[in-house]
Amino acid sequence: MSNLDARTPPQDLDAEASVLSAILNEPERLDAIVDMLRPEHFYSESNRRIYEAALDLSGRGQPIDVVSVAGLLRDRGRLDQVGGSSYLREILDAVPFVLHLENYARRVRDKARLRNLIAASQRLAAEAYGAVEDVGAFLDSAEQAVFEIARDTVTSSVHRVSAVTTAVWDQLELARSRHGVTGVATGLVDFDRLTGGVHRKQLTVVAARTSMGKTAFVTDVALRLADMGFGVAFFSPEMTKEEVVMRGACSLARVNIAGAVRNALNDFDRGELYDGMSRIHRMPIWVDDTPNPSLLELRAKIRRIKVECAKETLEDGRSRSLPLVIVDGLQLCKGVRAKGMSREEEVASIARGLKVIAKECDVALWAVAQLSRAVEIRNAKDNRPRLSDLRESGEIEQSADNVLFLYRDEYYDPDSADKGIAELIAAKQRNGPRNAAVKLAFTAACTRFDNLAGSHHDAGAA
Repeated sequence: MSNLDARTPPQDLDAEASVLSAILNEPERLDAIVDMLRPEHFYSESNRRIYEAALDLSGRGQPIDVVSVAGLLRDRGRLDQVGGSSYLREILDAVPFVLHLENYARRVRDKARLRNLIAASQRLAAEAYGAVEDVGAFLDSAEQAVFEIARDTVTSSVHRVSAVTTAVWDQLELARSRHGVTGVATGLVDFDRLTGGVHRKQLTVVAARTSMGKTAFVTDVALRLADMGFGVAFFSPEMTKEEVVMRGACSLARVNIAGAVRNALNDFDRGELYDGMSRIHRMPIWVDDTPNPSLLELRAKIRRIKVECAKETLEDGRSRSLPLVIVDGLQLCKGVRAKGMSREEEVASIARGLKVIAKECDVALWAVAQLSRAVEIRNAKDNRPRLSDLRESGEIEQSADNVLFLYRDEYYDPDSADKGIAELIAAKQRNGPRNAAVKLAFTAACTRFDNLAGSHHDAGAA
């Protein structure tokens, strides 16, 4: 380790000087690199201070030249630290090819990324030699550290609208050809038409009171996508992985789950269950039943599943994708719990973190949430849930792109005319009507959702 530490870290002082020279000679060129190059990317402290001064002058609307930079550094007592005015003139005279400024900036940043990787590796090695109590958590944090460095790529978040219109037009054409389904179709036709299907980078919260069938619904959607060849990750903090598989197999086989668990099936149903188990065995579904997973663990595991999923090749030669991740228990996840933080604040941080994961990992993240008892104790005759019923945090509503409520009238009224029917209420949608609802057939015995008789089964496959 001592021999490694003695080596000069990756750097390119010529590229750093070329960046500064280009800015001093043509200050307007700073705008081309300001979103990709930060002061900490410079290896030389002198160069870092000069770049900081240029950014400060630009932010104040003042001219960027040798005199202005020298004056600002002098006011801060740093001019001598950077080598004085003579060093600034030396940089100014080293005129680079200004047209290559972005390439110079990219090289400076890449060298900084390598230095960060070395620093992270050394820190992790030192910690690994120490007392690591939770190896799994340590490995997750190590993976996260490397991922953050890998994610720090040179990209611009600014796009001319003409570069975006083609993608938007393609979405419109896709929606037209698929009867409004712009995401991955689930096969639940009315649901797909209401929501547009399953959309990547979005956080969808599926909420209901106990025994409404919210776990059954997300499981049903997972099975439908997996049956079409899409990868699905299912995180179940509450149920074991065996319970998840059993429920899925019973749903596919349309057999009574209670009878299957108690080994009370007749020969026909047992044969159907074996067929259902065979079908789910072949599906690209990854199940994790870690209790109280942290956001760090979820992010790391999703990334690993995406890599594993992409290694599988479909019949048409494409790699298998992972469009959907389900977390069956938003309130069971573990957020960042700072001292003095309330439970509501912790749940808020979890909701925000799940939204970030959905965007970072390019997946549709569906999180199951529990509703408060306010649904049942209201004086109103209508027990349909409202956004205010989301338990423990209004931040869930704020962070979620979509909030879906499940409601079964027969749960409250045994004589309801809607027996075997579940309402799916889109209380919030990023790109759709609010408080719109569709009805689905629900078979409680096998926890399965289906299209109601009379629905049009002509939704386009995604």
